[in-house]
Amino acid sequence: MIVPAALAALIALTAAAAEAPLARTAGKVLRSQSKIAPSAGGPVLREGRLTLAGKSGEEEYKATPRTKVTLDGKPAKFPKAAVAGAIALKALYDPATKELASLDLKSGPVLGEVANTDILTGALSVRSADKSLREFVVPENAGIRREVDGKSAAIPFEALQVGDGVEVFSTDGKTAVEIRARAAP
Repeated sequence: MIVPAALAALIALTAAAAEAPLARTAGKVLRSQSKIAPSAGGPVLREGRLTLAGKSGEEEYKATPRTKVTLDGKPAKFPKAAVAGAIALKALYDPATKELASLDLKSGPVLGEVANTDILTGALSVRSADKSLREFVVPENAGIRREVDGKSAAIPFEALQVGDGVEVFSTDGKTAVEIRARAAP
């Protein structure tokens, strides 16, 4: 006869053995896809695919509704957060299935060209390759640099010109904390 304490220990041991240890990776998001399902509370993730470029090359992982996702330290939805250019600081996954348990992302830069600047309000409009327009507030303490002949130099906001190629780094998607510019060809 098995006593309750021994039974509890046996169940705990069996459960621990059934749980495979999670592996850890990090890298840059190259591609992501999301399959969305309709729901009474709004659309929800049915399944996602994520390709990371890491130390071991390109690897594909699977996201599910159980995957816990953060972007810049805040809870986020997989389709909005796992975009090309984002950095996966830490991804925990099951090595047998490549299913992500958690994904901690940092925003990557917005790439494009300067569409407009408003010096009075400190506003910057960036047109991406897909022709979408992103608006940023540029505070006085934002680091702005222009690359010329392989050298980078600090420049004022007023020196940005329409057509300049830019990389805009932001932690909230609205405020530029760093801008790297290249003169328009």
